[in-house]
Amino acid sequence: MTDREVGPLPWTWGSKISDQLLRDGLRRVEALFQGDVLDLGCGGKPYRAIVGSSAKRWIGLDRPVAASGRPQADVFGTAMALPFRPDSFDAVLCTQVLEHVPTPRQVFKELYQVLKPAGALVLTTPQTNPLHEEPEDYFRFTSHGLTFLAQEAGLNVVSIEPLGGAIATVAQMVVWHANWIRRIPRFGRAMHAAAKASIGWFGLKLDRLSQLYGRGAVGERGGLEVVLLQILKSLDRSAFGPGVAVLEDGPFIAELRETGTPTWVIESGRVRNVPRAAATIMRLTRLVTEEGIDVVHTMNAKAHLYGGSAAAVCGLPCVYHLHGVPRPSLTRDGVVSALSVALPAARTVACSQFVADGFREAWYSRRAVRVVRNGLIAPTLTPSPGQLRAELRIPDGATLIVMVARLQRWKGVHVFIEAAAQVARLRSDVHFLVVGGALFGLEETYGLDLRSRVATLGLDGTVVFTGHRIDVDRFFAAADVIVHASIEPDPFPTVLLEAMAAGKPVVASDLGGPREIVIEGETGYLVPPDCADRLAESILSLIENPDLRLRMGRAGAARFGAHFGAGRMAGELQAMYLQLVTHSRSG
Repeated sequence: MTDREVGPLPWTWGSKISDQLLRDGLRRVEALFQGDVLDLGCGGKPYRAIVGSSAKRWIGLDRPVAASGRPQADVFGTAMALPFRPDSFDAVLCTQVLEHVPTPRQVFKELYQVLKPAGALVLTTPQTNPLHEEPEDYFRFTSHGLTFLAQEAGLNVVSIEPLGGAIATVAQMVVWHANWIRRIPRFGRAMHAAAKASIGWFGLKLDRLSQLYGRGAVGERGGLEVVLLQILKSLDRSAFGPGVAVLEDGPFIAELRETGTPTWVIESGRVRNVPRAAATIMRLTRLVTEEGIDVVHTMNAKAHLYGGSAAAVCGLPCVYHLHGVPRPSLTRDGVVSALSVALPAARTVACSQFVADGFREAWYSRRAVRVVRNGLIAPTLTPSPGQLRAELRIPDGATLIVMVARLQRWKGVHVFIEAAAQVARLRSDVHFLVVGGALFGLEETYGLDLRSRVATLGLDGTVVFTGHRIDVDRFFAAADVIVHASIEPDPFPTVLLEAMAAGKPVVASDLGGPREIVIEGETGYLVPPDCADRLAESILSLIENPDLRLRMGRAGAARFGAHFGAGRMAGELQAMYLQLVTHSRSG
């Protein structure tokens, strides 16, 4: 299921999926590669580092002029006439070679000759693959055909296993054949959809321009949902008529409709349910056509899988908005990511430079990715902090440290709690709030673990869990310091923008998007991720210096106003929509 990897040339997305399948399969039989090993069709010897640690010798053979262009062979020759004495090797690795040989029966005979009597042959070859390395692409093999050829040559077949299942095969084929989608005849009007894992799409009309934004399967409110609401509230409704398609029902739908935006719920179910997925795409296609959509804007991988497909069928420009890096893997999410990246997009937009760079690195892509940083509408009214403090029984004069995050381990709430314990040992007048709960059904036991840890540390009453709240503005207004403690890269944390808009100093992980938001020592502090000591040190510095908190808060508010307003974000997107529709109509 994989083309040979042949040196440092960029992989195609399809071969990246299949190469990962192959690597995982080889790791399962690593113990076979002992003694003298022949790497037949070695290319750049990519698998030696994976399974060759126990080999005494690793001999690579390839053709004098390999299709890859840069083989690292020790010996040049052909698989049909191996230049070695009989019984030379303890193991032979032959990956994706057999389909490129006009006489595979002869190859098996040669392999039998060069293997020692107890030697092992590990061979991979495709059953399903597009044509490649033409014209020397001759065969595809079933397990029955391989068994016949091996036994005919005198080899004992120990096992034949598929490297991937149906989902991986479909993903690989879609990726390889993605250009076919671009040849579908155009019809209808252009559509624009903005989507996230659960949001859906939204669209614009150009009499007013009609956009459809697509959001994936989340009916709950997270950072992406906040951004979508900001876009909807900031668009120039005299020129743009948005609509949103959501792939799952939930409480967030009411918030969308409160913006005066037409919102449709089109339940998609699981992507692996192919008939239902196809039906979802057709429903979206009808919606786009009936509503006269001009542009489709999708806001995450699942949304783009559906919305991008509907846009392609309708011949409309589609914007794929990256709010994180869709990474390839053999998981369900990885396959969805691969499929989404394979689909065409008239524009690919990233919420931060970190995401844009990560996308190109993850997919070895030369695709142009435009950075449009997220923005927020600044709060017009400042909630009274005293009322919230009274509700939560926080004493007057106490310093309040707030972390707003959903309860997932990568968000680093456990690091915040460990830092809180260190601060509390030195300052009894400090209180800590964790604002947020489990979302999307993820890591539901993490919150229980956090509460248990708080009890163990004796922090009951000092650390308070508020659960999920929609009135987060009140917490930003009441806080003295806002903490962001993610232990993995956060693409572009909205919580930092909200803190700066409220004029609060921040302490954030020095990783990913925060580096583009926080100016170290001016609007807050950046600390090493997963380091409770440094986090506690920075929090203490701000607790003990009220004037510094005030200066950093004012500097953060000024930076927010200059760079992170929702008007700026909406303006950049609106200019993009107009450009796309103008080009679409002129074409």
